[in-house]
Amino acid sequence: MTADSSVQLISFLAGKTPEAILGTPESEWVDFKGVSPEGPYNLGTEKGKFELAKDVAAFANAGGGLIVCGFKATRRPAELHEVAVKSTPFARKLVNVSSYKDVITEYVRPLVKVNYYWHDHPDDDPAATGSYFVIEVAALPESDRWALVTRGLNEDGKLIKGSWAIPIRNGDTTTYLSPDDAYRLLNDGLRGERQIDVDLAAADGAVWDLRMPESQFEQLLEVRRRGLLSALPQARSSAPGRAAPSGPGEQPALDMARESAARLQFALAEFVESAGTGSVLFKDTRSPEQYVAEVDAYVEACREQVPSALFAAEARRCRPLRLQLENDSAVMLRQVEVIVRLSPAHTAKLTTASDDVLEDHAGIAWPTAPVPYGKKTYLSSLSSAAEPPMAPRLSGMFGVMHTHRQVPKRPEIRASADALIIRFPSVDVRPYSGASLDPITVYGRSLAGDTAVVLWTATCTNLDGRAEGDLSVSVQHADVPLSVE
Repeated sequence: MTADSSVQLISFLAGKTPEAILGTPESEWVDFKGVSPEGPYNLGTEKGKFELAKDVAAFANAGGGLIVCGFKATRRPAELHEVAVKSTPFARKLVNVSSYKDVITEYVRPLVKVNYYWHDHPDDDPAATGSYFVIEVAALPESDRWALVTRGLNEDGKLIKGSWAIPIRNGDTTTYLSPDDAYRLLNDGLRGERQIDVDLAAADGAVWDLRMPESQFEQLLEVRRRGLLSALPQARSSAPGRAAPSGPGEQPALDMARESAARLQFALAEFVESAGTGSVLFKDTRSPEQYVAEVDAYVEACREQVPSALFAAEARRCRPLRLQLENDSAVMLRQVEVIVRLSPAHTAKLTTASDDVLEDHAGIAWPTAPVPYGKKTYLSSLSSAAEPPMAPRLSGMFGVMHTHRQVPKRPEIRASADALIIRFPSVDVRPYSGASLDPITVYGRSLAGDTAVVLWTATCTNLDGRAEGDLSVSVQHADVPLSVE
């Protein structure tokens, strides 16, 4: 087990389970310190004072973090970062907290909020005794950035008056703001022009061009139409002695008889419903002509609705587009909101781990087909003529429980006649680092070309201005598979 956050790491120490921290890599939020005979920092030397001030200022500039004293960290050959490999608790007398506070007060500007905590090693461990010392550094407000160390350090480990350094925690290491960046920040501050500086790149995936042969889809509709029409009675010759209705008044008389029978069935259904039985089964009263009209209307509804469903189902198979936001500045960006815009020929859908991949068109939600001709149906005053009565819905707590499920914030997708617009949830981005945006599946029908242009804008809450640009994303082509039944 390793610690994934500062809260979890502190909980391991408070619960006297320091072994759970072993294997945790150093990162932008945690730094492990071994302990020498003089303590985690040798404040009797100028180098020790500089190291403490540097580490505190670096975390303050990078969003805050923990300096955990009492763990040895080493970079193993197969790992990218130093990780905690051994717990080394020590005696509390090796740390004079007042001296730590004095060094930070003298050498760090502006004033940084720092908390100090002791956590004891388990008493039942015969191999080691002592405690762990944690220095918790809060992030500086944007209005107070940047924290700097008021002294430099020469090669002999001596502090240099008149020099200064701006350290930044970058992953598991500490770097320094370059002179060029310091100059730019100084000029921007004098002019009041601290502008957002970000870029957007496609980290993975593509825009998908989906195609479906229209003739094959029409063939599929025809198969369904013939299947429904097969329920009609086959034409046959009249029985001996019984001539088919051919007189001018016989067919209207048959139609009136069907209508009267239908009224009688619905009246009886209402009677049965009022008697408490709920439903009754009746014969089909439709004429063949009425049934054919229903089938034609169903096929037309399929022609209008099903292609979109087929394209959406095929899009689930496609690798989603993953965009990466890069902070190119030395400023911590707060609540960066990215909005991308594509042409209206594109469609987008959210990517979830629970997406069902449909094997073929059989799994698509087709429009409701007419009840086959001649099939008995359920009729009641409260239920559909094509379906038996539904079970009553749950009421009370169990009926509304699902409405309280918390849904995580996801990208917002809005399509119009002018553009497809995707608004991503806001993210914080550390200096000179990146953040992955939520994956989105973007596709279109019969798109032209091998690249799609993505226009984007980005804003944040702690800097002025707006970053914008355009991004070319590759277009991959795929066919929507259809199997004609």
